[in-house]
Amino acid sequence: MKSWTIGASSLLLIAWTFAACTESSVTSAEGFFTEESCVAGTVAITTTFEGSSDGKECVVETQHCVANDRSSCPQLAPLSPDFCADGEVVAGPGSYIASANGMECRMPSVHCLTTDWSACPQLSPLPPGYCADGEIVHGDPSFVPSADGKECRLPSVHCVTTDAGACSQGSSCADGETLAEQVFVDAGDGYSCAQEISHCVTTDHGACPQLSPLPANYCEGGQVMSGAPSYISSADGMECAMPSVHCVTTDSAACPQLSPLPPDYCEDGQVLKGADSFIPSADGMECWMPSVYCVDAARCE
Repeated sequence: MKSWTIGASSLLLIAWTFAACTESSVTSAEGFFTEESCVAGTVAITTTFEGSSDGKECVVETQHCVANDRSSCPQLAPLSPDFCADGEVVAGPGSYIASANGMECRMPSVHCLTTDWSACPQLSPLPPGYCADGEIVHGDPSFVPSADGKECRLPSVHCVTTDAGACSQGSSCADGETLAEQVFVDAGDGYSCAQEISHCVTTDHGACPQLSPLPANYCEGGQVMSGAPSYISSADGMECAMPSVHCVTTDSAACPQLSPLPPDYCEDGQVLKGADSFIPSADGMECWMPSVYCVDAARCE
């Protein structure tokens, strides 16, 4: 088994996002399988956030049935010996992709942080009285490229409603733009359900972090690819949609060789493409990892 130290080391996503998990404001996005139906795996839970009808956010919990058999997951090459030689290596939140045995693989992440704080964006403070009648809790940090070619670690903050009824009525976004993010939740037996999470994105760019440009020599010898956006709190109480950028290697030998899905994969469902993932390559860049899900609409009703 090769190293499992992986991650999207040039991920262009910033988050102030706090996570507040009050019992009244947690919405279950999954509810489709139990630990008993994930007998060959381990149940893991991830947390995302969607807009509430009172202008705050609701916590959405998603279950994943993670394969215990690691041979059904990508076998990753170790990072290059000089990876992050003059920075600090830290772990980030993991991601999930389909496994070869119909479950999911949890992909851990690793990031190379700059030690020069001046190479990181200076965030605007949240407005006075931010979340005065909600709950603020710290969530997983996020990472953005630094001006010196490494990464910056940024805190995350969400203002979560304490009104359970505000999570069942949908979101209100009169002063912003509503964007939908598609997520997939495990429905058991190798199937998934597709769901949408709404984000109220500010139209005032001045309320979002101003990112430093990437170095002039960024991704020499590789291919620059965009990833899925991330969403963070804006200074005006809404959200910012933050693009992501990755430096992908052109050497396929530097990336893991993925096991093919079973021949009968998703015979009774519909195969849908999810958000792409990116992991470090053996040559110091990144590998692009496709994401597919088998969706059975009947299980999601």
